[in-house]
Amino acid sequence: MTLAISALLVEENLLDAQLFATLMKASSLMSPTLHHASNLTDAIATLSHSKFDVVLLNLASTSSDCITHLQKIKACVPQVPIVVISSTADSITAAT
Repeated sequence: MTLAISALLVEENLLDAQLFATLMKASSLMSPTLHHASNLTDAIATLSHSKFDVVLLNLASTSSDCITHLQKIKACVPQVPIVVISSTADSITAAT
């Protein structure tokens, strides 16, 4: 049995977004419909007119305002779970 989900991936790097999409499609557990937003502005615009089961948010270490981005998306869709993806090994930010 496969699980059909609709996900919004917020990822600045197009190659990383394509890799993530490939990995998701290879999963035998789910059949995702994956939409891509390359920045916070595009993500909020997309969330304002489309419904998603989950938001996959990459908090890049180069972004100086990661927590603010998370808060803005949560304010836009408070009922939708947000999975944070990050390569940053910052336990203080992770605990926030």
